[in-house]
Amino acid sequence: MAPGSNFWTAVLCKKPTSGSSMTALHSAGENPLASRLASWTSGLRLAQVPPDVKEAAVRAFIDTSGVILAGATDDIAPVMRDWVAQRPRPGGALVPPYGLTTDPETAGLAIGTLAHALDFDDIHPSMLGHPSATLVSVILALGSTLQLTGEQAIVAYVAGAELAAQLGRATAALQYRRGWHTTSTIGALAATATAASLLALDADTTAHALGLAASGAAGVRANFGSNAKPLHVGHAAACGVSAALLARAGLRSSPNALDGPLGYLESFAGDRAAGATVPPRLGKLWELSDPGLQIKLYACCGATHRPIDALLELVQAERLVAEEVELVTALVDPLVPTLLVYPQPASVAEARFSLQHCLAAVLADGYLGLTHFTPDALARADLQELGRRVRIEIHPELVDHKGELAFAEIQVVTRAGARLTCRVDHPRGSRQRPLTQHELEQKFFDCARLYHPDYDWAPALQALYDFRSNGSVATWLEKLTVTAD
Repeated sequence: MAPGSNFWTAVLCKKPTSGSSMTALHSAGENPLASRLASWTSGLRLAQVPPDVKEAAVRAFIDTSGVILAGATDDIAPVMRDWVAQRPRPGGALVPPYGLTTDPETAGLAIGTLAHALDFDDIHPSMLGHPSATLVSVILALGSTLQLTGEQAIVAYVAGAELAAQLGRATAALQYRRGWHTTSTIGALAATATAASLLALDADTTAHALGLAASGAAGVRANFGSNAKPLHVGHAAACGVSAALLARAGLRSSPNALDGPLGYLESFAGDRAAGATVPPRLGKLWELSDPGLQIKLYACCGATHRPIDALLELVQAERLVAEEVELVTALVDPLVPTLLVYPQPASVAEARFSLQHCLAAVLADGYLGLTHFTPDALARADLQELGRRVRIEIHPELVDHKGELAFAEIQVVTRAGARLTCRVDHPRGSRQRPLTQHELEQKFFDCARLYHPDYDWAPALQALYDFRSNGSVATWLEKLTVTAD
């Protein structure tokens, strides 16, 4: 069958082929990790999801929709738009905000890349990464073809997010130390779970899809501060979509692809047993409830957020002005200096990983916003000079700390000799310091208006709130599709 709308309709509607290899392994009494994760994913129903977890999903949809629109203003956006335009599929997957249609994998790649372009999408601390940009991209990539309901979207999102967070709790620190970007390496498996849920794959087919995704997972931390980092999210989304569709079409993977010798866990985490704690926790300890998502207020690496919040508190409480500051020291955990590696950023992408740039902006202007991540801001001589007054050190209490990001402390020495200190344990936007509904909506509108300042974005926001009672992914896509011309 020639590629086109009929081809993708046939693939998406194809009934799963039973997997004899997995069945044979089960009959031998073994229970590989892929099978256990797949059983939970395929069995999850909306009635099992706690109300606060459903609400977390809706808030993630709102936040990620906004950052997709804002991402369409980044310098990576024209490349992704052209990439989609060169792969047209009439009647295929709709790519917001452009209104172009393509195959589901390309849609996932493009939407995911836009969602992470500004590094403004949410974080889950257990994952040490960004779950929603990947998972929402999968939902949107499959949404127009499958005519999904809001309930289906929420269940699929929760399936992927919980798997990502639980697998992250078990392996993220191990993967990070080996140089892997868990947003992509764990995200590829989470995206597969979300896609499998949307396609209503049975447990056996889902297990094969997870095994296929294990061979597509990738993303190295060396690419932080470049266009490749947002591409990691697009790749993970595309990987999940293709793995689920290929498994549904009949492709099979090794049942031991995740926890067997030379499998995913051994390759990425260095420990085949690291995932053993994941299945017993799924559906019992909800990661979207505790520790929950962190919705970002600043369009930069999450490792900058606690120091930014701490300095903002000092600036506001002490009425600090830049001319009075002699030195700013950020005392952080050992992971932070390995992430924030651009003391003198040469590009906007590098500035998102520069604590010097972020804290200089706070000192100079009293806030940190989207306008601080532009070529004009990067060229400001005052920010460059202030950045040279910022240094990063390991906090004495955190020398042996491993795992997720810990507290940060800012120490300011003024030219008058005063010493000021502020410690932040939890950043704004976290479960402990959540954004109000108004703050979340304001972020959405700020992002949306960055893309199209004159358009009425209120109906798009309402379409997302409709997910509380059900709603439609097709309507969601429609409201996000607005040409900026």
